[in-house]
Amino acid sequence: MNQQRIKYLDDLRVIGIFAIILVHIASLWVTSTIVGVDWQKLASTIGNIGVPIFLMISGALLLNKNYPTVSGFYKKRFPRITIPFIFWIIIYGIYSLHTTGISNLSYDIANTFLNNLGWYFYLIVGVYLAIPFINEFIRNRGLNEVRYFIMIFILASVFYTACRFFNITSYLDLRFFIGGLSYVIVGYYLANVKIKSPKKVMAGTVLLFLISLFVSYQIPEIGVYEFNNPYLYLNSYLDFSIFRLGLGASVFLFVRCLFLNTATTTGKLTLSISKASYGMYLSHITLFLFIRNHLSIFTAGANGFGIVIRLVLMTIGVFLITWIVTVILSKIPYLKEFSGYH
Repeated sequence: MNQQRIKYLDDLRVIGIFAIILVHIASLWVTSTIVGVDWQKLASTIGNIGVPIFLMISGALLLNKNYPTVSGFYKKRFPRITIPFIFWIIIYGIYSLHTTGISNLSYDIANTFLNNLGWYFYLIVGVYLAIPFINEFIRNRGLNEVRYFIMIFILASVFYTACRFFNITSYLDLRFFIGGLSYVIVGYYLANVKIKSPKKVMAGTVLLFLISLFVSYQIPEIGVYEFNNPYLYLNSYLDFSIFRLGLGASVFLFVRCLFLNTATTTGKLTLSISKASYGMYLSHITLFLFIRNHLSIFTAGANGFGIVIRLVLMTIGVFLITWIVTVILSKIPYLKEFSGYH
């Protein structure tokens, strides 16, 4: 079973879900500066690579495949993401009912679970709707033609990043090339491009990561993703700036190169976390909101090094709890399909 899986993609799922949990836990504090470095801000910057990594994994696994029918693809994929999503909305609704009351129930669910922290679900729905059609283009045109799309994606990303940085109003609409689907196509390309010298590529990805991290940390407002962006309207928290692309792509390519010429298979723990990653994403939303609303004792009264320690411990704690919950649900016969364990 392990041999049928792609190890580096399982490893990337573990990195991706940890990053998503990290960025949300980091939001519990405003700042945490030690020796001139704001560690809360740094954690948020690194954590934002989570969603791009998952989108690139989707591209690596779902593109250039033989799908006999579009409806067949939809029937297989959509229940896997919608059933667990609805299940966790109900769980959060029960929690919300006891905390905010029946009068605020619908507003609380819509405002906190659906709009703010559940946006990735709607993003992936759009991606899945488009994949069968993009897949035909890739199957017919090949990897070389994909490069043109990625080149436009990079140019559009640079262009809109510049618009954000210099406060330039743009009327040029290149959103087709910078949606979530763009990360999916980048993932397919990075997963299939031939690598002659893994060590050189790894060195290059480390450099790209550090440059992108430095710029993203120093100039966080350069991100191209916010709601009500006066320069570009994107109803998503997914960052399309060239530096966020650099962060996500460098991590993806580095991990791929790490195991490029080895026969190592996915370990049992990594495999379990990888399979549980979607369930962990959904379940951590309720746990995070519970911590934010009722366990402020763990976030208040600390500064500097104390915040960093709490940030790390709470991220690991939420990571482990959501993994255990997802695995347990997957073992219960009538709840397995609701668990998000794939």
